[in-house]
Amino acid sequence: ENGISTYISACGGGGKDILSLHHSLFDTLIYNEYEAGLADLMLALTEPANVDVISKGVHDLIEKVLTMPVEIETNFGDEDTSEVIKELKLRAMFEFLLEAQKENDKAAHGDSSAKRLDIITSAVYETILVYGSVQSNRKGIFYRSADGKRDFYEDIYIKEKYKKKIRTVAERAQDIVALNGDCIELVKKYKDRDDVFIYIDPPYWNCTND
Repeated sequence: ENGISTYISACGGGGKDILSLHHSLFDTLIYNEYEAGLADLMLALTEPANVDVISKGVHDLIEKVLTMPVEIETNFGDEDTSEVIKELKLRAMFEFLLEAQKENDKAAHGDSSAKRLDIITSAVYETILVYGSVQSNRKGIFYRSADGKRDFYEDIYIKEKYKKKIRTVAERAQDIVALNGDCIELVKKYKDRDDVFIYIDPPYWNCTND
């Protein structure tokens, strides 16, 4: 009735706004995110079948990391050596994924010297970074909470708690067009169209966590 047929989430992030919309309100839903990892995850989840592909990828990657042989001569005292090694491996994996996604991001935006990950691999990496970090900020691993209610190994590898969440996203994302671009350029492209509603929730620049 209002003539608006397209909804654009220009700075998509976790997609909270666009995923909560009643899709019958618009003919076209566009999610845009500058960070390649988040954009790749949303794009992968527009195909519900990829939920199982991603979860298998997460499981296989962690299993591969945990079964890698290591030689450590450090004395850990009374601590269980196997538990310490497991934690060290998973923390190292998390840091590797962070660096891989930084390279992925550079490649996605034109750096020919950087490596662009395929969509599924990127989605697997991003799933671990999102659901295994503090408040999903993808900056550092949340390995274990003091009260024991949150544990990276148990939650991500054993119980796969993230799987229900990404399945919910996939159920809501089937009609979404996922883009990996500059929000300013996107706004410039659509700003003069009367049939488009653009939602902008930009990153919080100059904040200590950025």
